[in-house]
Amino acid sequence: MEKYMPIEPGTKPFKRIFIKTIFFVLGRAFQSASRHDADLKAELAALPNLLKIQMQVQPNGPQFNLQVLDGRLMYLGLKPMASDITIYLKNIECAFDMFTAQMGVVEGYTGHRIALKGNPVFGMIFTRCLFIVQAYLFPKIINKRVMRRVPPMPLKKQLFRIWIYCLGIPLGV
Repeated sequence: MEKYMPIEPGTKPFKRIFIKTIFFVLGRAFQSASRHDADLKAELAALPNLLKIQMQVQPNGPQFNLQVLDGRLMYLGLKPMASDITIYLKNIECAFDMFTAQMGVVEGYTGHRIALKGNPVFGMIFTRCLFIVQAYLFPKIINKRVMRRVPPMPLKKQLFRIWIYCLGIPLGV
């Protein structure tokens, strides 16, 4: 009887680096937008103080952490840590599809590509916060593909979008 060599799955280094970069950008965008956007502040008011939120790619993939602090989100970095709410993305392919606007969050949930550990109410609030931040990060033509209802972007929000790109993401302000 022949012995077969075990087949090891590929590590997909480009996609892992891409997702880590996206998680960094998303974490900084959450931090910046939660300081200035009234809609995001209203959503965050329902979350308890010091709540830790983590988004993680399975298995052993990249992750990022946020913490609610006085009605704002603080970006805690990419290192593993304990959290109250964890949003698991099934694999690196699903994360890549979601963050390159090939698949929306709603399609991810309905296709069982995203799982939630923790309070589902807090998870839904975080999902609405994610939609608000995505509206700032992506142009309208892409948002139409990944969101059911694109929030309006008046001139003030368009200018804040520039703020997020120029100062929020690079400096975290």
